[in-house]
Amino acid sequence: MDDNLLCNISDPDYNFNKALDEMDTKVFRKIKSFIKTLYDSNSILKISEDRRIININESRMYIAHDRMTKNQITEDSITIRGTLIGFSPVKRTFDLKDEKTNEIITGKVSPKLSQKYMDIFRVLMK
Repeated sequence: MDDNLLCNISDPDYNFNKALDEMDTKVFRKIKSFIKTLYDSNSILKISEDRRIININESRMYIAHDRMTKNQITEDSITIRGTLIGFSPVKRTFDLKDEKTNEIITGKVSPKLSQKYMDIFRVLMK
């Protein structure tokens, strides 16, 4: 995911829906809470780093708050029998062929599972 999300979230031209699709649930909740706290306090945000400045003024705070509160990431636990077609530990996604419908389902995996897979892969490659 783009590490400039906090900067871009308030940019009207930013493709927020694409970022939302790639966003980890925990990250979404933390950023949503942070933006809500700033918005509810009538605050703005300015962070200066070596190579960039994040500046969310009042109008951009409204955009960020509006985007975060209009969107929800939900997780449902379902059981599907199928064949694992592919797994990308870098993108943290999988493809599964549903044995009942033959539909290819793409989903996300946790950072922990992805890291575990990469660690095992490194050991096997030695």
